[in-house]
Amino acid sequence: MVDIDSNKEFIDFLKDTEIALIQMVESEFSIALPPERISLDVLNVTFKYNFGWNLEPTLTDKKVRQLFCFVGTEVHGIFKNDSPQFKQIPEGVAFGGSCKFVVRYVLKHDAKPTDAILNRFTEGNALPHAYPYIRSHVDSMFNQMDLPRIIMPLLKKPLDKAEIQKELSK
Repeated sequence: MVDIDSNKEFIDFLKDTEIALIQMVESEFSIALPPERISLDVLNVTFKYNFGWNLEPTLTDKKVRQLFCFVGTEVHGIFKNDSPQFKQIPEGVAFGGSCKFVVRYVLKHDAKPTDAILNRFTEGNALPHAYPYIRSHVDSMFNQMDLPRIIMPLLKKPLDKAEIQKELSK
């Protein structure tokens, strides 16, 4: 069942939150074999996301706060158990890496959002806002390492205020 009060709080939070910056803060990718020995046919490729956030006052106006949402992405290519390469390298990991982006939002109000609201916002909004940059960076890293192109799966776009209101009215 949908908690109407928490959704109203969430909508109020969305109304007064503006995106200010998206920036990569961390990146690390590595391969275990020469690129010509890595084929997507014998790999299981996985993507994993992790999230975090930090709420801080701005440096210029202590009444205005900023929300830093951290979106981490891990990418791993693991050889399938029946492939010859699986036995050649530890745990069958052909390549792996991670990158982390921070999405900074300015809160135009003095509300005190709950941890639940901030978690929901980070997963539902910061990931879709950072995702085009994550996809581009992962694609670029694989291209630079001369690995086969990995197409990351698409995400659903974040819900806007009208869509949230429509969901609440059901």
